[in-house]
Amino acid sequence: MGKHWKDLWSSFPNWITLLRIVLVPVLVLFISRKLFWAAFVFFAFLAWTDWLDGYLARRFGQETPIGKILDPLADKVLVWVTIWMFKFSRDMFTWVLMLFSVDMALVLFGGLAYWLHATGKVDKRASGANASIWP
Repeated sequence: MGKHWKDLWSSFPNWITLLRIVLVPVLVLFISRKLFWAAFVFFAFLAWTDWLDGYLARRFGQETPIGKILDPLADKVLVWVTIWMFKFSRDMFTWVLMLFSVDMALVLFGGLAYWLHATGKVDKRASGANASIWP
């Protein structure tokens, strides 16, 4: 089992992040049944877990490379699914789809670049832009 898989399962803050992703369908259920107060409270709870996992990771030194990728991904999934659940007119559909696609692509490519750098698969000097960041 790779180090990142071990980091994923051995870090409690990562479990909280995974829980946030797994609980998004419950939010979808609340919104789809028009239980907006329940959806609001549940969304607030999930947002609180975002703060909690970051706090615990920093407080107890359990920050992991995989957690640094999963946390923003979980945030994007939560926000975009919530936005998506509210109906859009046909005119807005294309724009929302484009925004969603660009947003997710940035998160995925950023996470991939971070992971490649963190695992040493790409030398930090591979990009000229990095020269100003890492001497």
